[in-house]
This record gives sequence, structure tokens and C-alpha cells, in this order.
Amino acid sequence: MLKAKQVLLDSLFVSAIGIYAGRLAQLVRARARQARGRWFKSTTAHFFIGWTLAMGILVGTSGFQFPDWVDFFYPSHLPRKEWLSYYSARFDTLEVNFTFYSMPGERGLAGMVESTPEGFLFCVKLNRCFTHDMGEVLDTDAVGRFKGALRPMIESGKLGCLLAQFPNSFRDRPQNRRYIAQLRTAFAGVPFAVEFRHISWQKEEVFDHLAMLDAAYVCVDLPRILGLPDRRVRYTADPAYVRLHSRNARNWFKDEKLRYDYCYNEAELEEWVEKVRELAGRARRVFVFFNNCYAASAVRNALTFRRLLGLD
Repeated sequence: MLKAKQVLLDSLFVSAIGIYAGRLAQLVRARARQARGRWFKSTTAHFFIGWTLAMGILVGTSGFQFPDWVDFFYPSHLPRKEWLSYYSARFDTLEVNFTFYSMPGERGLAGMVESTPEGFLFCVKLNRCFTHDMGEVLDTDAVGRFKGALRPMIESGKLGCLLAQFPNSFRDRPQNRRYIAQLRTAFAGVPFAVEFRHISWQKEEVFDHLAMLDAAYVCVDLPRILGLPDRRVRYTADPAYVRLHSRNARNWFKDEKLRYDYCYNEAELEEWVEKVRELAGRARRVFVFFNNCYAASAVRNALTFRRLLGLD
């Protein structure tokens, strides 16, 4: 009975992928028309707006439900239930992180879909049972539950990518490469990105392995601490994916919350402008997310980075 149920779920997942692909194609065509409409403006600023739209660069934050964003970003009178609608009127993508801490439900993700406009895209972080607390064998029941919860985002065409973020203790070893391949196969058919927190993974054979799996390497901005990945850029699959976390070296390994207490200055953001455009020259879409959500730094930096790219 359980096996029959899983087969049915997989078939629905594959069917939904077809719908997702069709909606994705519509979005790409709409973006292209929008870009062409702006392409022939005479000023340099308008040229870059058209260029970045054509390249599909989307900038957002890693989460949106932060009380310390009130007053700086959310108006104080705005009800919490309207925060996502407000956010999605100003950004065109969001990285969903609560799915890492608790298994999502279909109803909850459906509500997020309904609260956002056409063309908005979510990148969803895999639950920690797939990346931090996994056993020797992939939990297929958990895969089924996670797939089921994703159905509203897939059917609406609003699932931009899945994110698998592994911890610093997850090192480049043959068995770990095999596990990544198993995880990618389990979520085949949707865009998939992998983030490493240890420098052992930053080698060409790993990038080749990810490319073979059709999995995007997540380019990261982290403090310069021995053992952490550096800020190199590599394209392995669509979509290209960038996460700017923090450069708070003092608190990185001391406090999991305070490690993200960091606000990038404009010169530091400028370092990523050309890197992101380089990725955009190869990828059909580039996601850029700011994870330094402490004290509203993520939304401050995301708005500034959009301006530097010419998106505003």
C-alpha cells in the first residue's frame, strides 16, 4: 500500500514538473518582452535594466519574517500576515528557510503561493534531515513528504530551485559524493543547488561532478576563516546561485545568530556585481540571496545590490 502511494506521488510530481516547465517558459517570454521594451532606451541606466532582465538576475533575502525589519522595511501598522505580499511587491524572489527547521506542509506553501504575484519565484531549502541529520540511507518517506508539500509551488510555476546546504563537518569524501548523487536523483526534475561549508569541496573534480548531476554550485560570501570556502565563482548548472552570508569572523563559530550580524558596505557589494554578471553570461537565471538577516541588514543590502545591478 505504501509503495503504491509513493508511486502515485512520484507520478503526480512528474506531471507537475510539466506544468512547471510550461509556466517557466511563459515567464521567460514575458521577461524577454519586458527587457526588449527597455532595451532601446538611450541612457546607460536603462541599458543595464534591460540587460539584467534579459539575463534573469533575481535578488532577494533568505527569509522575510523578522520583527526587526519593522519600521525600516515593513510599516509598523502592517499586519504580519501581509508581510509576504509587501515583500513580493518589492522583490521578485525569496529563499524559504523555515523548511530547514521543520518539515513543510502543502497548505502552508500554498498560502505563500497565493500571497505572491505572477512570476514571483521561491527557492526552498531542504529540511535538515537531508543535509545535517541524515542516516546511512536516504529517508525516502521524508522525500515523499517534502515533494508533496512542494506541489503548490511546482504547479504554479513559482518554484525556482531547491537548496541543499551541508554543514562544515560534511567533507569531500567518496561516500558523501554518492550521497549527493542520491539526493539529486530523489529530487530529479526540478532545479537543484548545493552549498558546501568546507573548502575541501572547492576543486574542479567536484564542480565536474555537480555539472554531471545537473546541480548548481552555490557561490558563497563568508568570512576568511581557515577551512571555510572562499568567494570563487563557478557555474555548474542552471540556475546559478549566490548566497551572501556575512563577513563576521569574530562570531562565526561562536554564536549561530550573531554570525549573521553584518552589513556589507557598498565596496564589498561591488565585488559581486561583476561576478554575478559573469554568471549571468552563462546561466539562464541567477539567484542572489542575502542571509545576513540580523537587524535588517539583508534587506538593506539586497536593495542596494539591486540598485548596483541597475534593477531599480
